[in-house]
Amino acid sequence: MSGEATGWGADMTRMLLGGAAGWYSRIIRVRNRNYDAGKGVFRLEAPVVSVGNITAGGTGKTPMVIWLAKALRAMGRRPAILSRGYGDQQGWNDENRLLKTLLPDVPVVIDSDRVAGGQRAIAEAGADLLILDDGFQHRRLGRDLDMVLIDATCPFGYGYVLPRGLLREPVENLRRAGLIVITRSDMIDADELEKLEEKIAEVAGQAVPILHAVHQPVDLVGEAGEKALGELAGKKVLAFCTIGNAGAFAQQIRGLGATVMSVSFADHGGYDEMKLEQLKSRAEAFQADWCVTTEKDWMKLREMESARQWRELYRMRITLEITRGYDILADKLRSL
Repeated sequence: MSGEATGWGADMTRMLLGGAAGWYSRIIRVRNRNYDAGKGVFRLEAPVVSVGNITAGGTGKTPMVIWLAKALRAMGRRPAILSRGYGDQQGWNDENRLLKTLLPDVPVVIDSDRVAGGQRAIAEAGADLLILDDGFQHRRLGRDLDMVLIDATCPFGYGYVLPRGLLREPVENLRRAGLIVITRSDMIDADELEKLEEKIAEVAGQAVPILHAVHQPVDLVGEAGEKALGELAGKKVLAFCTIGNAGAFAQQIRGLGATVMSVSFADHGGYDEMKLEQLKSRAEAFQADWCVTTEKDWMKLREMESARQWRELYRMRITLEITRGYDILADKLRSL
């Protein structure tokens, strides 16, 4: 997808994937044309804020949903989070478990039918505002604000739609966005960030506000206790995760002064005893001082006794911080 692989085989694979991407784009355009005309769109009694992205992979939707829910609670609202759900039979996955853990006073309603889930949230939980998690492509539920997150480290999915690239729909569909947030904006230099903003404005329109956000590490937490971020300096760390942008996670830890070996697994993948033993063996070979994973991964690992007894294992707590455009977002939320 990235174009880094060269040779006849890679070129042939890209050509085949490009053909499939052409059909995918046509299907998406027909589908969006119907929704643009208002066909099949349902409106609920409470306002809806959608948090989504235009690429497959991690752009920081979960930290943004957490930030939104806390901000709305502080404004005196009663938000509920709507999730499609996947994972176990009840739809509880690592993201939803993390939301429930960090937002104990905010209902998380899991339903593949987000319209029905929203109706339940209003009727049963008394919600007066709904946060639609991963909702940019879920257009059946009408929304009052469409927030689209773009990861600064891989903004446009190598420039192609799935399966040739990582775009979930053509980039020109950013015109639907009511507000765009560039996440991990601190992980590229100022010139790159300026060019990215220009490209977004060219596609989405000059009137769409562009905000900046960063994923701010807080500390490390493990069964052996807590560690300050400053203690990472000079340490050898095995960083592992099952998130969409594993490279950004490893880069964060390197930025704190650690020497990092990065191990990544399939997005939303699970863990078992064999995988844990492999990680421990790699940590030993690397002579790692600590092993660090994400809070999302810990939602799965904590179910395993062997993980809870792994004294060198820590999870990094991260919060999202709006570094530019906070007032714009706050005003839009208040206007709802």
